[in-house]
Amino acid sequence: FTWAVWEQLTGFALIIGLLGITKKIFNKQGKFEQGLSDSAYGVFVIHAPVIVAISAIFAGISIPQLLKFAMLAPIALIVCFGMAWLIKQIPGVKKIL
Repeated sequence: FTWAVWEQLTGFALIIGLLGITKKIFNKQGKFEQGLSDSAYGVFVIHAPVIVAISAIFAGISIPQLLKFAMLAPIALIVCFGMAWLIKQIPGVKKIL
């Protein structure tokens, strides 16, 4: 029982400590990161049809699913953020997204 409690407390303390350290070191946001952050809700709204469309385009490719995921995930990520940025360029949409 003591060993189990010790493991849990140590793991919890390590997680809290690492979160604190990374907050001190990586708590910076440049212009690029701010743009991604501003587009996150737009990506959330439009990601489903974009992912389905990209998946449909590559449906005929016969490769292992994990490899296909590794290939399509970066493409879908870039396309989703690009489309969100383009949609936000429409006058009045920036207030909503």
